Amino acid sequence: ITYMDVPLGMYIGNSLEILEVIRILKNEEDNYLVAVCKELSSKMVELALGVSSEEADQMVEDSLSSGKAYKKFLEIIASQGGDINGIKVSNHTQDITSPISGYVSTINAYNFGKLSLDLGGGRRTKEDKIDSTVGIVLKKKIGDYVDKGDILCTLYLKEGASYIDDDIASFYTILPEKVEVLDD
Repeated sequence: ITYMDVPLGMYIGNSLEILEVIRILKNEEDNYLVAVCKELSSKMVELALGVSSEEADQMVEDSLSSGKAYKKFLEIIASQGGDINGIKVSNHTQDITSPISGYVSTINAYNFGKLSLDLGGGRRTKEDKIDSTVGIVLKKKIGDYVDKGDILCTLYLKEGASYIDDDIASFYTILPEKVEVLDD
């Protein structure tokens, strides 16, 4: 269904991903993840209601633009005793910058997944504690032009931790020529 070697969204990490979900449901994002979500939602509506794909597409668009999708999300969270106002992310961040100018041609999703684990956003063993405040926000996507020194991503670190590693920029392949963007 998706390109598995490319991050679906721009946020990686427990709390950060929920913040991205909120932005999508508030119709504040327009990226690959949004396109995938709309396509899957539309297919589900089409199958569930027996409407045409065009009608289903319109129903999904209307649900997002009217705020109905976000309101339903809040209802689901509240019904489970949750509160989105309690979402916390680390205030301790580190920007990773581009060592060169050019166009982003690839982003290594696997390496970013491992990095999220290293930051504390996942478990290596069932006894490990997950730190929901850590993660990564990608600032550039495939096809974007970057100047040397532009921020590629921001790391959200455990308080007091340092993660200075120039190798993180290598998770991006940056080429001098413009690349074709795969968007479906």
